[in-house]
Amino acid sequence: MLKLQFMRHGMKNICLVVDSFKGSASSIQIENYLETGIHKADRNFKVTKIPITDGGEGFTRILTDYLGGEMHKTEITGAYGRKQIAQWGIADSKAIIEVAEAAGLSQRQAGDDPQNATSYGLGKLILKIVKQEKPSEILIGLGGSATNDAGLGMAEAIGYQFNDENGFSVPALLKNFDQIKSIDNSKVDQDLKKIKFTGFADVVNPLLGENGATYVYGRQKGIEIDKMSKIDHQISRVAGIVVNASGHDHRNDVGSGAAGGLGFGILSFLNGQIVQSMPEMIKMLKIEETVSKNDIVVTGEGNLDAQSLDGKVSCQIAGIGKQLGVPVIGIVGNTNVEMSKLLDIGFSAVFTTTVGPKTLEQAVDSIELDAVTTAEQIFRVVGIGK
Repeated sequence: MLKLQFMRHGMKNICLVVDSFKGSASSIQIENYLETGIHKADRNFKVTKIPITDGGEGFTRILTDYLGGEMHKTEITGAYGRKQIAQWGIADSKAIIEVAEAAGLSQRQAGDDPQNATSYGLGKLILKIVKQEKPSEILIGLGGSATNDAGLGMAEAIGYQFNDENGFSVPALLKNFDQIKSIDNSKVDQDLKKIKFTGFADVVNPLLGENGATYVYGRQKGIEIDKMSKIDHQISRVAGIVVNASGHDHRNDVGSGAAGGLGFGILSFLNGQIVQSMPEMIKMLKIEETVSKNDIVVTGEGNLDAQSLDGKVSCQIAGIGKQLGVPVIGIVGNTNVEMSKLLDIGFSAVFTTTVGPKTLEQAVDSIELDAVTTAEQIFRVVGIGK
């Protein structure tokens, strides 16, 4: 049951920690819409906004802004060979980039072959930042990728060469994995060794097998079900070559299957580390501290489903609210999760933004108005009796 009694004591501090509504509004945008609705209900509500991401869309902007850095833009080759403008950030000695910008699923067009998708542009972006900014650390958001190349495209861009049985270089595309027999690292840029690389993953999957990158996430990238076994085998063989060449086996590391195996690539080719996005973001953004100072928390995401229960943004925030004794209201685009489960996690109530029957396209187009209206109505009720 929604706890309204706290408002009767004059408390009115509202904290927004809302993930993006993918395809319709970024975290920053959706929180702005909700703030507008809350203030339409009562201008006296004090709203604190903490834009958040689990490593996907918005990772660069959110962390760069929070750390007081500057945003930059660079033209790169995208996931399917087309020119793309990728945004990246620099804050003190940290550089911040995201796969969703460099090789994101949003770049996929009708007719694109997923076996041609490459992380090459990400590698080129890393090299440019290293040469231009000389950072001590590069943070990489791994959500929203279009690729399934185990990071070989990225590796090729930073100087690794993948050779066939005759010693000739082979482009590091998934469709060519059967031809790769050896690896030459003699041309890898040595400046990369001076930098700490940290990948932020929102999944724990290993690289291979039924719980790996191809079987779990390949379908959304266009990989047909009847080709998954062959592709997983191809990646397994090449990963074995990588392991033998490096002397380090990261195939089963937590998060090595993130971003189509880019987790494995960061571990193997950059000697980096993979962290779980939400615990790290909660710590970096000091979310627990901020939540504890507020009277009510609003969280949400575009689609609150069964996967959300495994540690996605909104459920993590609900758990924090429950732990700290702060009521949590969920505002989501859609949900099919039983309310009893959401109450157990820590939500006090959950509302959807969709007003009336709509197609997905109509819901996307009307997200600003619907979010404002939903927040206004909720907080008119919250304000009763204060």
